[in-house]
Amino acid sequence: MGDLKDRSTSYIRVFTVEPENHIEYKRRFAKAVTRSDLGNKIHFSAMRAMELDDEGAIKDFNQQLDLYTKHYKLGEILWLFYKFLYASNLNSFIDEVKARGLYIFDIWGYVPGSFSNRSSWGEYEVPEQAAAYLRKSLGSKFMGFDNGEQDGRYIGAYTPMICPVDSNRKSQYLHFQRHFEQLGNHFDNQTSVVCSLTFCHYFAKEGNSIIIGAETAQALPNANIWYSYLRGAGKQYGLLWFGNASIWNRFGYKDYERVGVENGYEFGPDAGTSLSLLRRLIYVEYMYNCDILGLEWGFTMPDSEDETETKLTPIGQIQTEAVQFVANNGYPGIMYTPAAVLMDFFNGWTPPRHLYTHEYYKVWGNLPYEEGDYQTHALFTMLFPGYENSGFYRDERGFLTATPYGDMTDVIFSDADQQILNSYHTVILAGKVTLDVELYEKLRAFVEGGGHLIATADVILSAQLPQEYVNQVLDFVGIKKLGELQAYTSDETIQFRSKDLEEKAFEAYSIEPNDEVEIVARLSDTGTPFIVCNALKQGKVSFIASPFGLNMNKLQECKLEERETKYLVGEDIVTEKIMTAADNVDGKDLPMYYDFLSTVKQYLGSCLNELKMVEITNDSLQCIVNTCEEGSFLAAIVNNSSSTQKFDFVSNKYGFSIESELAVPGLPEDLIGYYAKEFHHEEQTEEGSGSLMIKPADIRIFRLKTSGWAFQTQEVSFTSDSTQGKFLAIRNISSLKTELLTKPTFKHHFHGVKLDASYLMEKDMEWLRQEAAFVKQRKFEVIIDFSSMLNHYPQLSLLNNIKDRYEEGRKLIALTFEKAALLGCKRAIFILHRNAENHITVEDAVERMAASLKGICADAEKYGITIYLQNGTKGRLLKSTEETVGFVNKLQIHNLKFAFNLAHSIALGEQPEAALAKYKDDIGGLLLSVPGRDDYGQYYDKHCPLYQSDEQLAELIHTYSKSSMAEGVLDFVCQDALYDNWNEVYIDIKTW
Repeated sequence: MGDLKDRSTSYIRVFTVEPENHIEYKRRFAKAVTRSDLGNKIHFSAMRAMELDDEGAIKDFNQQLDLYTKHYKLGEILWLFYKFLYASNLNSFIDEVKARGLYIFDIWGYVPGSFSNRSSWGEYEVPEQAAAYLRKSLGSKFMGFDNGEQDGRYIGAYTPMICPVDSNRKSQYLHFQRHFEQLGNHFDNQTSVVCSLTFCHYFAKEGNSIIIGAETAQALPNANIWYSYLRGAGKQYGLLWFGNASIWNRFGYKDYERVGVENGYEFGPDAGTSLSLLRRLIYVEYMYNCDILGLEWGFTMPDSEDETETKLTPIGQIQTEAVQFVANNGYPGIMYTPAAVLMDFFNGWTPPRHLYTHEYYKVWGNLPYEEGDYQTHALFTMLFPGYENSGFYRDERGFLTATPYGDMTDVIFSDADQQILNSYHTVILAGKVTLDVELYEKLRAFVEGGGHLIATADVILSAQLPQEYVNQVLDFVGIKKLGELQAYTSDETIQFRSKDLEEKAFEAYSIEPNDEVEIVARLSDTGTPFIVCNALKQGKVSFIASPFGLNMNKLQECKLEERETKYLVGEDIVTEKIMTAADNVDGKDLPMYYDFLSTVKQYLGSCLNELKMVEITNDSLQCIVNTCEEGSFLAAIVNNSSSTQKFDFVSNKYGFSIESELAVPGLPEDLIGYYAKEFHHEEQTEEGSGSLMIKPADIRIFRLKTSGWAFQTQEVSFTSDSTQGKFLAIRNISSLKTELLTKPTFKHHFHGVKLDASYLMEKDMEWLRQEAAFVKQRKFEVIIDFSSMLNHYPQLSLLNNIKDRYEEGRKLIALTFEKAALLGCKRAIFILHRNAENHITVEDAVERMAASLKGICADAEKYGITIYLQNGTKGRLLKSTEETVGFVNKLQIHNLKFAFNLAHSIALGEQPEAALAKYKDDIGGLLLSVPGRDDYGQYYDKHCPLYQSDEQLAELIHTYSKSSMAEGVLDFVCQDALYDNWNEVYIDIKTW
């Protein structure tokens, strides 16, 4: 897109997530929550538990509901602790919830592996009748069970037990997925996700999450980066997101009825999260486009003088006023996020320190940061300075940060659909991103359509590409050659925009740029290019010659010390001795290593600044911008510092001016607990310059308008799902589930898989039941192919001349159908084999095979399976297309059809175009590959990828399959080649 300011009419790429219109909606096992389900308005969560009496009934539930949802109008969403599920009057309570139009959301309290006595959290069982009645009575107003902060629990409690630690990140992902697959199954795969770390993309992709979100504050990650992840995951996988702020922090919790210390935690009005942070968070999360908002609890306190014997606490006041604010102002428009950080799907990255570990700089909980992970940290430190301090200081620094380059970045993963990529103006590759052909072509299409891609040299070094693509990628980033890696000392300078910038020691590759590229930065002494910018159609690629753009200020070995730590387990406080880094303590900054080079930081900053529509004069403030339907903009200015900050809106080319200011409700600043402990606001310092001011720990929201400038939004629209009936042959595997999980974009291209029957024969029923649950949840279809085993000897035979072996084979086929049915299989592929060498004529052999197929079709029919007989190869009976079609038609079996194997047809010297035209009405399945051909021009049955043939054949297949599928003649098309890797699969996809 380039600089937005280049045009008098600007096009803003925006993405309003509408789950029901998202490409992922029909791919999901569990129906995603839609705004229609929410009544097309922003909701608030009002209650976290229902009180039970001594007999186990929900106590005075009408009174409780009246108090929270009517009297105080705290919200219409009940976020309830699980014990109400066992109440004797549960059905009556649910009926009342339904009558009032309320929601039950994210039933919480599940902790795997812990005993549940129904009074504290634990691995509770959901009563089957309770779950059924919730779903039947409330429908879409029942929003699932809680996958609550379980990613943090997994990282803290389970990854240390992986023994030995596997450095392969795909394997780490498989460990993670296995853990949460069991949790999802426990709740019938209908979960709301409350993340506690940065794993929301994995939950969203799983297909059993219906909405995602986070409970901010506590001792949890920084909200800026967290919602960058949540927004990106929501957009990528088609889920709405929610926000909540906790009254807890690392040191204690807010309580308006008691004051003291218990189990090492402080409680009282001045303990826990400050009121000012709770207030900022709820309005920031409003601007972040959360569809459900709220504070954790602590809304009321006793008051004998009120008829309800309660009154609102300051926490309750913040929420009720926020409810009214949203009622008055409605949706805040669409948050402007023109930039995306793109990370590899298997990255497993987390902030360098967090609540769930006493170690720092780890990914997946147990692997040390690599250079690419430090790059990711450096990028987020630049975007959200000090984010890593979240939860480690009493003054609450790090929970929300300044945004010197705008709060306008999402995080997406490398399996993003093309339409998702195209919704951004700028994409920055972060960490070690594996560039394969598919990702390269998506990034190229993004750039050619007007996007700006920023990458460092490692993207080439880590690429997994066929040799013919390597030069394409070099040309794409604007260079002819990537030379040797050179080390530079700390006295080296880099010339950037006429300035010589001093750098710490670093490494960079010598590069030979293309003739037409812009050299943005070069080494001052030698003139060697360091950053080049390659214009490509409507967009551009910026390429940085350093592996990750970092200096080499290497991490020094830290001093370890034994430390005693205490934490709660249920009602008990547990003391544990741990070994940890001496400098990893509360109230102390984390050592910063491998920071961006100054040149890289300035260049990235300039690229991001170009994307700003609304600019302010003070980089110490947080700035969120939302585009509104009527053409105006909302700008939230947040001061997260202890000083009063002055600022102005920059008078840029857009000519923004303040139309009005939204009145954000506030509280008296002298309330106990309004400011965080050690916040030092009392010093009353002022910083910045400008005519506007914002107090410490405050938020202001302005409505802006522009004159003389037109903005047009470009919404994301998805093409219709084109995967129906498309299959991929997968061979020689140990686990179907693992194969599919490690191909994150599989469902972007295929509806299912074709498996060799031998795979099912080798697996027992219990194994297959587990795989079947996964296959059905992910909505994959399976075709079973017996062809490789139909060889008459030593495996399966359709001739009954050796009766014992024949009967054993028939039993094995029948058992395989039973196993296939577990996977929901509805199709099986067969092929005829050779005749016996004596005592059976060809005619007799054909008759015997026909009889066998009749029996096999009868066995298959018991499981709803249709048999597809494919044309054969040399040495087989009735191998030609004409003979096989004639054989199938003569049998007149309703669950027997013909499948056309392209490679077999070519190898027999047939003309595919003629065969496809002649037998169009007979072809039920299409198996795509081409035969191998030796030096003498002889064909052999290698099943090569289609792209190894000529373009004319590929076009024929494309036209035929598209028309036949549309007419309903063709049931499936299967890419049937022997592929060495995903690149070959993807190139074949693009071929036809």
